Amino acid sequence: MLGTFKRWLSGPTATQPTDADPLGQLAGAASRQREWRTETPLVAWTRYRNGQPADTFSIGNSFEGLFVSGRSGSGKTSTTGRMAFSAAAKAGYGILCTTTKPTDADEVRAWATQMGRAADLVLVTPERGEFNFLSYQATQGSDTRQLVELLMTLAQAASRNGRAEADDIWAKAMREWLLNALDTLRLAGKPLTMEALAIFAKHAPLSRSAAQGAEWQSRSPLAALLREAVARATRGELTDSQEKDLEVCSHYWLEELPSMADRTRSSIEMTTNATLAPFARGWMRDRFCGGSELTPDLLGDGKIVVLDYNVKEHQESGQLAQLAWKLVVQRWAERRMKAAVQVGLQPEQVRPLMLFSDECQFFLTREDVQFQTTARGSRTAAVYLTQNLPNVIKELGDPHQAHSLLGNLATKIFHCNDEKSTNEWAAQTIGQSLQQRRSFSSSGTAQWSAGASEQRDYDVPPNAFLSLRTGGHENALLCEAVVFRSGARWSNGQHFLTATLPQT
Repeated sequence: MLGTFKRWLSGPTATQPTDADPLGQLAGAASRQREWRTETPLVAWTRYRNGQPADTFSIGNSFEGLFVSGRSGSGKTSTTGRMAFSAAAKAGYGILCTTTKPTDADEVRAWATQMGRAADLVLVTPERGEFNFLSYQATQGSDTRQLVELLMTLAQAASRNGRAEADDIWAKAMREWLLNALDTLRLAGKPLTMEALAIFAKHAPLSRSAAQGAEWQSRSPLAALLREAVARATRGELTDSQEKDLEVCSHYWLEELPSMADRTRSSIEMTTNATLAPFARGWMRDRFCGGSELTPDLLGDGKIVVLDYNVKEHQESGQLAQLAWKLVVQRWAERRMKAAVQVGLQPEQVRPLMLFSDECQFFLTREDVQFQTTARGSRTAAVYLTQNLPNVIKELGDPHQAHSLLGNLATKIFHCNDEKSTNEWAAQTIGQSLQQRRSFSSSGTAQWSAGASEQRDYDVPPNAFLSLRTGGHENALLCEAVVFRSGARWSNGQHFLTATLPQT
């Protein structure tokens, strides 16, 4: 059982809270309801002496996002991370968990078991859990361009080059390549898989003369796909619109791509290989290029899906595999709300979803920035933990994107940290107020004078994050963290509070 939250902060004594109950009856009450109302509290950071919740974190607050930072060993996972996951599990959320370390899956299993959710655990590993995400998205109504955007996000994650997409010739050429590859597969009546897409990267003609040559036309799998699409058109299996698409695809592969500048073409091939190749071999081919034994619909049934392709062991392959799951789940989360309205469900009758990501920097994309702006409408709680701000900036490749995402994660919890820019950002985020400064002076005799002045200064200065307790036996298994939520007014009269979090 997650222990109680306490806090000691100077504030109005009339409303001084006592020990908190972060899980207790609050999350349990939510789980017993058939409705998940936004005002229902999940966690009580503190309680008043009469036993009533003082400072709470509600279901609605969870949909506004939670960001947790702290250096390694600060206790952010063993306290705040466990609190967020456990409260959501007890309340009946569907939860998608990413993993970075080999021990992460076991840790999540222990938390879920503690909350009585062991039966809902679904462990997805390199040995178990097929999910053809391209085919799944197509069956859910995604058109070719929507599939292209999904693959472009994966391509960006694979390259992590921070290119500005808006006017990038490379990005436009890459989109066109993917659009024609996906359309060709569909027109030929073939399954959409990452392995099938790899055919185009390996077997596209290098020149117009090669495309017209007998050797390429007889041996290339791409030429065979084009012939199959033509045969389907001849048999009347394609619509007029699809026949026009076939003309466009044929022109692209036989005329346009072979005539493309070498630099542009090589850039496309390099990035497509970096994205597609991991999915076309080994365990990733087995898990992602067949059927769909597991899908995001499990989350709607209240399952806790743990993606045990941890990054430490599986490196880039594990990262891309988890990103594919996360991106599709985000699309599913938004799509299900439209379906719920169509069948007459109220929003509070739709099961909440949590995206739980420790070491979140490995699993962030620019789509997270857009998704978080409407996460409340999709009833999705994003819980992201990382050491510091530079981690997020580095992986997103753009400080503005990073700050946009973090600005839309309304609750922020800052643990002990010694990274300068993170502490300065935390202090700036919490804000400034008028601080009273006292001064004393002596004339060198027995005469003393005292004075006071006011000036604006940080409510929590950057150096305050250096001395927060980090748990362990030397700290009696207690960690400290500063809790901030934009727009909140806690019982101490402030918009932030210092919480003491037990590790047991």
